[in-house]
Amino acid sequence: MTLFEDHFRQPKNVGGLEDLSNEGQGQAFEIEVDNPVCGDQLTLAVKVDGKEKVISDAKYRVLGCAASIACGSVLTELIIGKSVSSLSEIDSQKISESIGGLDGRHQHAALLAADAVKAILRSSQIRQNLDG
Repeated sequence: MTLFEDHFRQPKNVGGLEDLSNEGQGQAFEIEVDNPVCGDQLTLAVKVDGKEKVISDAKYRVLGCAASIACGSVLTELIIGKSVSSLSEIDSQKISESIGGLDGRHQHAALLAADAVKAILRSSQIRQNLDG
């Protein structure tokens, strides 16, 4: 089974805010992004440890194609354990590579997941949490 098939057939970290770990301290945030061209939607819930500023848990939901499901799954694996400030290193190319590569017609899925990362970094709730 390829990485893509594994993340599509057995997606990791599926869920929403209500499914985030209750262990440790931190605040939970949820963002939603969509691709207006194909209609795929990705909702990403993250728990940020306020003291360490690390994503201690992440869950996602996708309404979309197999590639978007797989990219959402690998995205959660890429961000759990990372500091929020290091998320800027995660782009569509990194997501595509982490899933074993995507052909041109499926690149939109990696772009959608990368948009979710950008939305986290732009989130005023998360910025307030980091500054406080």
